[in-house]
Amino acid sequence: MAYVGSRNKMKFHRIDCRYAKEIEEYNSEDFETRYEAIEEGFKPCKVCKP
Repeated sequence: MAYVGSRNKMKFHRIDCRYAKEIEEYNSEDFETRYEAIEEGFKPCKVCKP
């Protein structure tokens, strides 16, 4: 797992991003690649710029 997404906000982050650490377990979705997250409709975080 290289990225984690928030289903509420539809944003994805690098796993070491401060915002990624705030995502609740039930609301998170894991991605192996940046492309996979974008294909699922998630937008990249503007802080960690994954």
